[in-house]
Amino acid sequence: MRYYYSLMRYHISACNYHRIRKKIKISNDALLNNRRKLRVLENNRRNFNYENSFIKKILTNL
Repeated sequence: MRYYYSLMRYHISACNYHRIRKKIKISNDALLNNRRKLRVLENNRRNFNYENSFIKKILTNL
């Protein structure tokens, strides 16, 4: 019985681990996307040719 209980506990923790990994993966993708957008905006801010940077911003956000 004790062995069975420990096995079940291990299984549940493994399931939780995978569920958490999935959530982390999603949030990580969102973070990367936000970082990319920030980088684009930063590059546009550095560009002195504002018309050109505006077109670039539109193209990168498609």
